[in-house]
Amino acid sequence: MIDWEIDNNPISPTYGDLVFGDYIDHTVEGIDGLVQRLKIRLQVFLEEWFLDDTRGVPYFQQILEKGTSYDEISNSIKLVISKTKDVKKINSFIIESDDIESRKIPISFSVTSIFGDAQINNLSLTI
Repeated sequence: MIDWEIDNNPISPTYGDLVFGDYIDHTVEGIDGLVQRLKIRLQVFLEEWFLDDTRGVPYFQQILEKGTSYDEISNSIKLVISKTKDVKKINSFIIESDDIESRKIPISFSVTSIFGDAQINNLSLTI
């Protein structure tokens, strides 16, 4: 699967936007495309996308609810990861902090995909 490339440079003024220009093909595929898809999917709130309101992480429906356990948060995020196209299995998953009050959930995980293994470290999910 080929996807458009997204600017991943956090100090760039176009950070998070599609990359165009320079008459260069700005697409990603394979492991890079999978990593980009995972990051995007984990930043989408459940029921946010009007074309498919079943996609996304249940931040409002479950994670931000008072009394939600670490395991429930972890399982909700893992479910989104495991349902991502081309992911075969989750090898490791760590929530770096359980401080939901900060509205950021830093996670690290590795997956096995049809392209090989992929590692994502310190992905900060802002909710």
